[in-house]
Amino acid sequence: MAQFIIEHALCAENEEKVIHAAKRWIEFIVGDKASEEEYPDKIERQKPEVDLTFLINKRKYALEHTCLEAFSNELNSDGLWNGDFGSRINELTDVVNSSLSLSYDLELTFPNKIEINKKNLSRFLSDVKEWILFQSGDLGESFPENIAIKRFKVANHNIKLRLGRHRLRYPEEKSIGRFRCIRIAKSDEAYDRRIIVEKAFLSKTKKLSPHKEKGAKSVLVLEWRYRIPTPYSPIIYAHEMLKESYSNAIDMVILVGIDNKEWAIKYTESDLKISEKELMGNWWLYNWEEDKIRKYIWS
Repeated sequence: MAQFIIEHALCAENEEKVIHAAKRWIEFIVGDKASEEEYPDKIERQKPEVDLTFLINKRKYALEHTCLEAFSNELNSDGLWNGDFGSRINELTDVVNSSLSLSYDLELTFPNKIEINKKNLSRFLSDVKEWILFQSGDLGESFPENIAIKRFKVANHNIKLRLGRHRLRYPEEKSIGRFRCIRIAKSDEAYDRRIIVEKAFLSKTKKLSPHKEKGAKSVLVLEWRYRIPTPYSPIIYAHEMLKESYSNAIDMVILVGIDNKEWAIKYTESDLKISEKELMGNWWLYNWEEDKIRKYIWS
């Protein structure tokens, strides 16, 4: 069966699981279980409230969840991929998976918006397929040799595609020889990522501030669905913003990266002094099916 991956799901789809993952992580690092759990936002609907509060070692924690978009307007953009284009991408995925015998995983990245009509679609996808079959065997073992980029001319439009080997993120992850298609919209990625993170801070400060003022540890939980390896991790911008502007309202940021059964958890605190490299390597892994957390040793 084809796997056409769209970088989108309704924010509420995994909200409870992500909040639970953040709570489990806090329990894990503190070394004790949470008690007296309450869900203020479900009870008090007339004013802004956080999603979860609980106690650990007599310290109150207040958690507020939000989704981060991988690119501007991600959560409203699925209509671009419905109908003919989505079904034809599924066909392309099936053909490539049946034609290639891979020892590694491949990802083909499309821009979010593609202006192609039905007349040009078949020729475009045929050219893309030939490029993939030709290029796949030449992709190297390490970045940047494992990325190939090509611009396709379709009518009056240039479409930039990126074909790359999926980089394994932890020792236990195994390649299964799968080809998949994903989409992003890339402009000034660093600038856009920072703006997206700041919007999350601005939208949740009002809920977290009152709890911090009362002595609770206020925690912003960011749900992240971006699957492509990138140096522009939201945790870097969260770390900068927390120290520069938001420490009066937020004590900690937990970033939960959703990816199949095992999720990546990164965190930062307002008084955490750590380099960017150390921050990127500050990972825990959470298996939500088994409800288990373990430390990931980054190298």
